[in-house]
Amino acid sequence: LNSLKGQGVKSMLDQAYALAKRGKCDIYVVGAANVGKSSFINSLLISGWKFSKKPTEEPNLLATTSHVPGTTLSLIPVATGDGLTIYDTPGVVLPGNITTYLKPSEVRLVLPSGKIESFGARFEAGKSLLFGGLGRVDAVEGRTC
Repeated sequence: LNSLKGQGVKSMLDQAYALAKRGKCDIYVVGAANVGKSSFINSLLISGWKFSKKPTEEPNLLATTSHVPGTTLSLIPVATGDGLTIYDTPGVVLPGNITTYLKPSEVRLVLPSGKIESFGARFEAGKSLLFGGLGRVDAVEGRTC
């Protein structure tokens, strides 16, 4: 699922919509703070998802998004036009999530802005691998990893 590129969004929403219609209930987009819930909602509005009223890119009709956690302060209803409502919800603050301890300028530095690529690293016992000053992995003992 990629809300920014729209990959998988329609398929997932189609499934959620079918379940909601069958159960005669609304859809709530719920998750941790700053994971892209509002971007997900915007993606379906921009794409003209078949159950949204109309495609839009008008800023006043889209959910506000930001690198700063806690931008969505309350439930934001998005009507589908047939009685069903999709709700954008405030993020759940997870204990130990580093972004809750950072200033907005620092959050921008630690959140990925592009594709995340994997890499391999080999280091010997007594050495450490640092992650941009935010974390480290220490090789305490054993063979070269």
